[in-house]
Amino acid sequence: MTRRGGISLTNYVVLMRLSEAPGRTLRMGDLADGAVLSASRITRIVASMVEEGLVTRGRADGDARVSLAKLTSAGLARLEEGWPAHLAAVRELVVDHLSASDLADLTRISARLLDALEAP
Repeated sequence: MTRRGGISLTNYVVLMRLSEAPGRTLRMGDLADGAVLSASRITRIVASMVEEGLVTRGRADGDARVSLAKLTSAGLARLEEGWPAHLAAVRELVVDHLSASDLADLTRISARLLDALEAP
């Protein structure tokens, strides 16, 4: 994906998580959890993205202890540039190896898992 889309999978996931968040902003801890990364790793990744102008960092209103990451328009553009490579990689690594029946099973199982994750 890095070769084709110019962005690593980890960075793609971080940008994607931010793009899906309200206001394209997340608490650093929530971003780390959503991207399945450690706090120190997300700090390094976001610092690098800040240098590239893809993300900004700031403090939450009312709680200076909370650090926020916000996707910039340049970050959204980088994410959009990576979409075709990401989709192609998913197709090559997963979809192309499954039959229509396998895909139906995967869809059904994924829906059940998502329901369980979203249940209170």
